[in-house]
Amino acid sequence: MEAQREELIASCLETYRSTIDAAGAAAESVCPLFGVALRQNVAPLKEALDPSATPGSIAEAGRQINDQLSDWGRSVAAYFRQKTAEVQQLLLEMTDAARTVAARDSRYRAQFDEVTARLQAAVDLEDLAQVRKLVSDSTNALRSSVERMVAEGREAAVALENKLAQYKGRLAEAERRSETDGLTQLLNRQGIERAAERRLRAGAPFCLVVIDLNNFKAINDIYGHPAGDNLLAQFAHELKSQFRVEDAVGRWGGDEFVVVLECGREEADSRVARVRKWVLGAYTVAGPDTPRKVAIDAAIGVAVSRPGQNVAQVFAEADRAMFEEKRRMPGAQLFRHYDHDSIKTQGQCG
Repeated sequence: MEAQREELIASCLETYRSTIDAAGAAAESVCPLFGVALRQNVAPLKEALDPSATPGSIAEAGRQINDQLSDWGRSVAAYFRQKTAEVQQLLLEMTDAARTVAARDSRYRAQFDEVTARLQAAVDLEDLAQVRKLVSDSTNALRSSVERMVAEGREAAVALENKLAQYKGRLAEAERRSETDGLTQLLNRQGIERAAERRLRAGAPFCLVVIDLNNFKAINDIYGHPAGDNLLAQFAHELKSQFRVEDAVGRWGGDEFVVVLECGREEADSRVARVRKWVLGAYTVAGPDTPRKVAIDAAIGVAVSRPGQNVAQVFAEADRAMFEEKRRMPGAQLFRHYDHDSIKTQGQCG
């Protein structure tokens, strides 16, 4: 009888020990964050549950196990309450985000309102499986709508960029036309002034050349204004060919031309010498019966910009130098008639 009783006690204690192991494994599976600690804490208590244990030691072990399980339960409950609150907060933020996006584009308002309703309903759910499904469905719907909005926005941005490029091109063309002399295609007075102002703002010295054709009115009187305009266009073409791309060559008005050079006086004088050699001289104009050759002459003045000057002051100096030269050319004639071909041909370049 005694042997049976001892065998029964040993069996109960082993069952007790197995139950403790199963509880620890289950706790670790449900919530590893706290389950591992529980399993480690109750493992030593199994040592008190051996056949030699006394009723007191068994009772004490049972009390400690109950305390461990109670602590684990409270910790797990608090943990899941926190996570539930975080999920609910996330759902509310997703809802607000959906509302905000919907407000930005009314075309998707109905779809976003539907997603918002789903997310709002998920906040009150306690079934994590249903919450997971609602969030997944809502996320996919949101992603689809946002991707379409992004694609449409990208297309709209490209279209806007192209439109802006067109506007910039049209503006640049309008500015070019506003600074271009229609007859000669050189810069006009406004274009020359702006070119000189840019160089003044840059703080770099420049030279300004004024070229005034002599007695040009005689061409219009003898051959007519169309012939005079054609001669000005020819002269402008030859004049521009003697200067660099960065130099600003323009028609100031009438038969007066102005050049702004990014260089010093020595280089400017060299360019003026090329103008006298290759630009002034013989040209062909349409006469009353046959084309006639004429020789163009001009007075030329040069001025070098100085710190503190404005464009008008630099131009005034070059203009005075040009008139000084013109006064030294008494009786200067714009052209001479040629009855032979022993003349420098137009268009030569050095």
